[in-house]
Amino acid sequence: MSKRGIRRFIILAALATLFLAVSTAVHAEDTTGDLTETISYTLDDSGNLTIQGTGEIPDYAQYAHYTNPGPSPFRENSAVKSVTIGEGITRVGAHAFYNCDNLRTVSLCKGLKSIGIYGFYSCDTLETINFPAGLEEIGYDAFEGCKALSSAALPNGLKTIGSGAFCECALKQIVIPDSVRELMEYAFEACNQLKTAKLPRGLKEIPDGLFSRCEKLKTISIPEHVETIGPEAFVQCSDLKSVTMPAGLKKIGESAFAACISLEAVTFQGNAPEIGPSAFMLDTLTAYYPQRNTTWKGDVIDTGYGGRVKWVGVCSHAAGAAVTENRKEATVFAAGSYQTVTYCRYCKKELSRRTVSIAKLRPTIKLSAQKKKLKTGKTYKLKVSGLARGDSVKSFKSSKKSVASVSKKGKIKALKKGKAVITVTLNSGKTAKCKITVK
Repeated sequence: MSKRGIRRFIILAALATLFLAVSTAVHAEDTTGDLTETISYTLDDSGNLTIQGTGEIPDYAQYAHYTNPGPSPFRENSAVKSVTIGEGITRVGAHAFYNCDNLRTVSLCKGLKSIGIYGFYSCDTLETINFPAGLEEIGYDAFEGCKALSSAALPNGLKTIGSGAFCECALKQIVIPDSVRELMEYAFEACNQLKTAKLPRGLKEIPDGLFSRCEKLKTISIPEHVETIGPEAFVQCSDLKSVTMPAGLKKIGESAFAACISLEAVTFQGNAPEIGPSAFMLDTLTAYYPQRNTTWKGDVIDTGYGGRVKWVGVCSHAAGAAVTENRKEATVFAAGSYQTVTYCRYCKKELSRRTVSIAKLRPTIKLSAQKKKLKTGKTYKLKVSGLARGDSVKSFKSSKKSVASVSKKGKIKALKKGKAVITVTLNSGKTAKCKITVK
């Protein structure tokens, strides 16, 4: 490089350094201002924006050149790194923090009720945000393009999630509270890190494109009250492997599961729903349907709906009478058990099996006599009966062998005048006695 070229390079570098210093100095100054008559803000030299007062942060224009209303004072402001909204603020207005591309954290006050449309649109460094318990509404596209936002703990009491509200976020899982009554289309579109999602229990319709292009979504449980799955609801969910449709499902929209290339199984439980011609476009899967349900006719199961679908009828099981199996009788030494089993009365498939315990038996014994008079030299066979299962006689024993003897089998022999007691002992420990009088 010539000396002239070197000098020119040094001058340009110096000018660039000066420009950066001036730029930094401008952003380093604290700024304050009013958003409304009752709401003010302060932005310190570290990029911490604090908004205080009462009422609603107003709605602002979508485009910077609009004048009525004008753009937000924070629109595309790279100096803003954190936002704290103080107690008394009830709403974040539309476009309030539009494209604040250095914003990382947001702290919302507990009295906040609503986040307006495009409220935090394209804040692509936003990592954390707390949603207060009283929040009721998240407007459409409110967090669209927040590509660093990996978690969102939505509060119970939330009622509305707008269209595209979390589109292109980095969410890994989402639990939509049962309180949500208005869940709008494409709310979680292209959340390409999302693996699991839980929908509200009372949901009746999965809106259009709700999880479209969520490439890592592996599992989804469709609530039992869902009647409609909208067009493109799960399009390009390429990791999704299986889906079970609720019994009350009535309609699956166009391309609802199109390009779900890992989808292996879809299980239907009720009547045949209306299925869009491209519902399973590009998919290869097995679809299971209740074979005894007459709504599943040839025209329903003879098409692939845009993909390669193998239709397999499965029994809609009906329980037959319970039967007893594997009975093990109880004894005086051990408890017993048995199993009650219910089989489908159509296909004989086992539907349920329950093991029932039988308590260990109590020892019992009955002697042929409790008192007996014998003449000298006579004999008597003492009989033992009424033993519980598993028990047996361990021994016969005479209290006075000189008066009356007894054999191992219970044969008593009168030897001389007097009295004796014959004790019968069982292996369980139970005993019984017979009083012998020899005359």
